Amino acid sequence: MKKIILLAAVALGSLLVALFLGPGKISPVQLGCLLSGSGVEKTILLQIRLPRILAGFIVGAGLSVAGAALQALLRNPLAESYTLGLSGGASLGICLGILLRQTLWLPLFSFCGAMAAMGLVLGLSQRHRFSGATLVLLGVVLNFIFSSFVLFLLAVSRNERFYQAFFWLIGDLSWFPQAALKLAAPVMAGVTVWLFFQSQVLDALSLGEEKAATLGLSLGAVRRNTVVAASLLTGCSVALSGVVGFVGLIVPHLVRIMLGATHRKVLAGSFLLGGAFLVFADGLARVLIRPLEIPVGVITGFFGGLFFLSLLLGQRGRRVW
Repeated sequence: MKKIILLAAVALGSLLVALFLGPGKISPVQLGCLLSGSGVEKTILLQIRLPRILAGFIVGAGLSVAGAALQALLRNPLAESYTLGLSGGASLGICLGILLRQTLWLPLFSFCGAMAAMGLVLGLSQRHRFSGATLVLLGVVLNFIFSSFVLFLLAVSRNERFYQAFFWLIGDLSWFPQAALKLAAPVMAGVTVWLFFQSQVLDALSLGEEKAATLGLSLGAVRRNTVVAASLLTGCSVALSGVVGFVGLIVPHLVRIMLGATHRKVLAGSFLLGGAFLVFADGLARVLIRPLEIPVGVITGFFGGLFFLSLLLGQRGRRVW
């Protein structure tokens, strides 16, 4: 419990610190004056910076919870939305939504794309009886294929707004539809709460399908519900930030090291630490080469690539699963 409280404090601290980070420096005194006053600066703070921070926290939390659920479902420590191709499928769905000018329903298009990608991964893996490592390789390949389709649509599209969304599609929080945030936030909160109450089921799944079946679980229903939940979280996340990779890989492993492998703790810790991690990464992206901004996907990709490599090379070290 003390560690959960500590993670909650870290998450709250990341939200507060992120308010001061941006192209222009803001001191705590200036922040108080802006909040109590009026003008353009207050509008920028409340309508641009604050929604961006909240979106970053929601996306980081959603991707981390989805990663923890997928790792339990597939019993694969390398499984997450990005490595399984869900993020690529969601980004392709968003591209189609933008072309159809359905900005409000981008989370729905993203969810459909993520569901299609996950269905393809599971279908091919069951048909060919892929191992856990091959399953991740399949997801990476599908991500490349979906990304190629996205680049094709970028190349042939004459929509100026579509070009503006390029950096967003590779992982950026500088632009997202405000309506999508209002729609995605309650959906992601509800799915996260539902997964939290399914933590004992995820504990059973992580022991293996045979043991889970002996406990009376309906494996088909559990698998289907978990896939839908992970796809919803991924779809809403990609609708807000684009393809932000490796958050769902890094955070659950760190939480297991800190709190243990019980999924009630893993899901709660992943929600808090995942949100804090992406808020921190986005803040770093905003100030690293000020006044220019780096897409947050570049920051998470760098740290995630190093972490992914350490997992592959550290099989003889401490097990975190």
